[in-house]
Amino acid sequence: MNRHQLRKGGFNRIVKAEAMGLRGDKSEVRIVAVKTVLSQTSSIVPLEALVNELKLLIHLGSHLNIVNLLGACTKKISKGDLLVMFEYCRHGNLRNYLISQRKNFINLLDPKKEKETETDKIISENNVIRLVLGKRSPLSSDAVQFHTQRENNGNHEEIQLSDFDQEDDNRVTGPTGNKIISTRDLICWSFQIARGMDFLASKKIFHGDLSACNILLAEEGVVKIANVAMARQIYSEENFNEEIGKKLPIKWMAPESLTRRTFSSQADVWSFGVLLWEIFSLGKVPYLGISGADQLIRQLEAGYRLEKPEYASSEIGQLMFDCWQPEPNERPTFHHLEESIGSHLDESVRIRYVDMNRPFVKLNEDGQRRATRKAQRTASNMAAATALIRRATTIFRPSRTASMMSSNGGVNNRAFQA
Repeated sequence: MNRHQLRKGGFNRIVKAEAMGLRGDKSEVRIVAVKTVLSQTSSIVPLEALVNELKLLIHLGSHLNIVNLLGACTKKISKGDLLVMFEYCRHGNLRNYLISQRKNFINLLDPKKEKETETDKIISENNVIRLVLGKRSPLSSDAVQFHTQRENNGNHEEIQLSDFDQEDDNRVTGPTGNKIISTRDLICWSFQIARGMDFLASKKIFHGDLSACNILLAEEGVVKIANVAMARQIYSEENFNEEIGKKLPIKWMAPESLTRRTFSSQADVWSFGVLLWEIFSLGKVPYLGISGADQLIRQLEAGYRLEKPEYASSEIGQLMFDCWQPEPNERPTFHHLEESIGSHLDESVRIRYVDMNRPFVKLNEDGQRRATRKAQRTASNMAAATALIRRATTIFRPSRTASMMSSNGGVNNRAFQA
């Protein structure tokens, strides 16, 4: 098996590999991502966390916007060697991709109009339609022409994208080939991440380390959430130590996670707000200049929050601030975030991602049916076994008369002798 390292984190590394026979066909070769624990890690906690992640993902099911489990090799787990295979996302993580595309980014916001009005406007100037993202303004998939500007050697050149419809969007923008991304891609990615996190929340699962580094780019502009539930055991109170403390993703953690190491879906919502900030700042580092957890906690408790990034609309910025409410119960749910961000997209775009998730829904339903049938067979077998035990007990149980004769055996013997 050829391996190429994709990523090395604080506790594990991920390599690109080829796997054969995942679907029973030994001739089929599929490129996969394999996660394993770093051999030099002194603590057993990362291995236990990876084992728990494997168990959780087996029962979680599949989703378009989750890096789905494909299999695992546990032969050498007694020696601390566990290989967990996941879907391979060839475009890497979202943060690196955003940084690499800064020079080519097309901003579809009109900053002047954004400041002047809070209402939706599509402004016609010289027969050119300019889309302004204000409150509840959809990114239409109708054939329109956008004007934007980018700096070129100190000057500004005008860029025109004609017939910018949904099919062209897949062909022209995003991580599927061309080196062009726009505001539209940022909103599509945010919408998909909210969908994936809503799926996790519906399963009562929290992530614990939601950031752009843990979002991977797949084909057709699809983004997938990685490292699901890995953090909640690593950063828990009972496993916390100095080595782990140095690797905490403090700038993405909710105040209750920083101070009490309390993780929940609502703590993930806080992290999602920071992730939105990363996306709409094209991969900038949040809280620049703040280095330690103590300093960050003091700033947050004093009411300090990140400013709305340059490429976010007012409504997207407000969603970020809503995610950063001090009280977890006052933050929006991921379902609400999905709907709010989705309102910026044309209905055809939203339907496209719902349709792309249907095979995963069917896979989950088939798995649930198999699990139900297995449970029913188990219950039926247990009922049959119980009935047999009861029947055997009845056959071999002494009758009341025999029991009385046995208890008065001496008397009966004397009477018989007489």
